[in-house]
Amino acid sequence: MPYWIAIIDEQDHIVSNDILPDDLPLENHELPAGRTAVRSDFPAPNPFEHVIDRSTGAPRVVERVPPLEEIREEGQYKVDRMAGGARSRIITTVPGQAETYLAKEREARDWLAAEAAGDQPVLADYPMLQAETAVTGQSATEAAQAIVARADQWRVLGARIERVRRQGKLDIEAAPDAAGVEAVIERVQAELQTIITGG
Repeated sequence: MPYWIAIIDEQDHIVSNDILPDDLPLENHELPAGRTAVRSDFPAPNPFEHVIDRSTGAPRVVERVPPLEEIREEGQYKVDRMAGGARSRIITTVPGQAETYLAKEREARDWLAAEAAGDQPVLADYPMLQAETAVTGQSATEAAQAIVARADQWRVLGARIERVRRQGKLDIEAAPDAAGVEAVIERVQAELQTIITGG
């Protein structure tokens, strides 16, 4: 009858488990250095979630403490997500919208530059700007000024968000422990909240 074994590390944490046929002795199981095989009649536990009693083979659940590098990676991922969420509160982030904003801003700036140079731009040559005037009822110049003002505001806020994001990830990389990582995440969250609420 097959039986299962737990492969444990030097701290008795189960790093994997395996099923062996009845005719294969436990001592014939090849293991890497620092690993021990323990036969058990208990149900197979989940790797990394249990430690095992070497004498009885009985597993017991323990809280797995991830390594610091893993905690840092997860913290940096959270920072990226929070920054993305902050951006989405300020500007639409659906696919293709960024390109639309850039095209609209480019036309608005070109329109204003043409007017400043004494030219008489034709609105039909600026389809994005034309669409904006049709919706808002503004003149082309008024719409162009509003578009440029919004773009300039977004650039300032976007730069602030990016500074917080980058600094947060660097600080997490330098954090000495899990508590340090969590402190950075809380700080980043507070700083982003200040930005999106107009602080």
